[in-house]
Amino acid sequence: MVHSHPERSEQAKGAGADEHPHGGDPARSTKWNYTTGVKLYHRGNKSPLDLSLLTVNELPAEERLPGIVCQAARDLLGLTQQDFARLSDVSKKTINDYENQKLEPGRRILRALRETLEREGARFYVLGDAIGVVASRACVPGRG
Repeated sequence: MVHSHPERSEQAKGAGADEHPHGGDPARSTKWNYTTGVKLYHRGNKSPLDLSLLTVNELPAEERLPGIVCQAARDLLGLTQQDFARLSDVSKKTINDYENQKLEPGRRILRALRETLEREGARFYVLGDAIGVVASRACVPGRG
């Protein structure tokens, strides 16, 4: 299942776009309010996936979120480990150890981390033998 994102529907309706009096290229006159990034990690030592043939499904809530995917989501959202620690009420050391595969936190901590990332705009997916993250965040002037 793929979710639509608010910025897509706003863009489709023309919301957020500057009116160009001479009918120029609409892509040049668009105000972008969000950035979206995608990262996929392959399970095991398999070849890259042919993404055109895959069915995309949400990562079930009960499935463990790997630390590397947690880190990718945090990075895509523009959060430092300190920001993430504050938002999730999990220590920065725990986050660092989890992201670097030195620690496997308990269920309560994993749930807090995932819920925080999802609240901030991350969505986790399974694509065949890969697990991935799609993250959307508001663009802040001066920050990519």
